[in-house]
Parts: sequence; C-alpha cells; structure tokens
Amino acid sequence: MRPYRDVGAELSDQTAALGRNLDSTIKDKFYGGAAATPRKVFALLDKGSVNHLSKIAKEKKGYAVSLEKQIAAIMEHFNPSADPFPAFLTADQQSLFAVGYYHQKFFRPKDAATAENHIHSEETPA
Repeated sequence: MRPYRDVGAELSDQTAALGRNLDSTIKDKFYGGAAATPRKVFALLDKGSVNHLSKIAKEKKGYAVSLEKQIAAIMEHFNPSADPFPAFLTADQQSLFAVGYYHQKFFRPKDAATAENHIHSEETPA
C-alpha cells in the first residue's frame, strides 16, 4: 500500500496554487473521502491538479515541474490493470491511509540522497 503514503504530494500542488490564505484546505475538503472512497476522490484531485499546476507554472515553472515529478513518482507505483484506486477502503485500510498521510506530510527530505536513503531503509528488513 505504499502509494497511499504519498497522497500529500497530490494535495500539496493544489494548495500551492491556491495559496495559504484559504478558508478551507484541500485536506479539509477531500481527506475523509480519499480515505473512504479513493477512486472517486483521486479522480477529482487529478482533474483539479492539472488546472492548479498550470497556474503554478505561469509564475514558478520549476516548482510546477517538481510537483509534476512528485505526482509521476507516486503514480509509477500503480498498475493500471490492477485497479489501483479501490472504490472503497475497509476500516483497517483507512487506518493505514491515515498513517501514510501523516508520514508523507511530515517527512520532507532536504535532498534526493536523504529521500533515497529513507526509502531503502524502509525496504530493508531489520
């Protein structure tokens, strides 16, 4: 279920485009639905991210490219023929979604080497 850990990147590009002075955040609007019905919510987020990335690119091209790369890195973990976004998540799966969301939200490596080391340390059994 590793791709669910990376949901923060999908949410952050939209927040970046909309700015910080919002009455509600992407998380406020979509977190509960994404945890319960990912197929429905991630389709909406993907459609919305295209517009938001375009807006970011007009002012910060490099940042938009970086966000697109983050989204691509997440999506490469999914196999389209394996129905990557389930219609519903069980209560246990929703708990894993929550843990993954907060891991992704608060783990921000300072550089690519740190991120790569973190990924490999997770994959290596103790």
